[in-house]
Amino acid sequence: MRWGDFFLKKMMRFLMFVLLLLVVTLMAMTLTEFDVAQGVSSIPKAMLWGLSNFYPTKEAFTRLPDILYKLRETVLISIASTTVGACLALVFAILGASTIEINRVIGRISRAIATVFRNIDVAVWAMILLFSFGQSALTGYFALLLGSFGFLTRAFIDTIDEASGSAVEALRATGAGYLPVVFQAVIPSSLPQMVSWVLFTVETNIRSATL
Repeated sequence: MRWGDFFLKKMMRFLMFVLLLLVVTLMAMTLTEFDVAQGVSSIPKAMLWGLSNFYPTKEAFTRLPDILYKLRETVLISIASTTVGACLALVFAILGASTIEINRVIGRISRAIATVFRNIDVAVWAMILLFSFGQSALTGYFALLLGSFGFLTRAFIDTIDEASGSAVEALRATGAGYLPVVFQAVIPSSLPQMVSWVLFTVETNIRSATL
């Protein structure tokens, strides 16, 4: 294939993608009754409103102690929910990892639980718990805990299957039992990646804790 033909095909695909994007955008604007002129004209007003409201004032400084307290509470809730969720996720990940699963049925149940909890967003958990138990720091804690559990369980399962396969096979070849395989092969080889996932989840939960 000549470079001219290849370039022409790439350009045609790009133009088709742009055309499709424009059609979808126009359909969305029509369905939502979006006014382009009003949207563009509101940008300067929004900038002026932001400049006139988002600067520290004397009244804002009087609220600073309460803001700092809430900030500390947000960070602590994020760390606590991630830590407990990681401990629970480790247990379910060990049961659900295909390389070391005790039983195929238990492994499938563990992976199914992880999938369900992972696919429910933290905002949904927050709304469910909010309507059930009211608004409090404990509600936010449990919402983050359930979301962290589902995400970390799936991440830990993938980490165990990828990082500990050769080590598990080597120990099993020597006749090692299940617990020695877990504590001498799975956890040591998977721990660095697991710690990375936990730190990532803490960072994500700090943002989500504003709920």
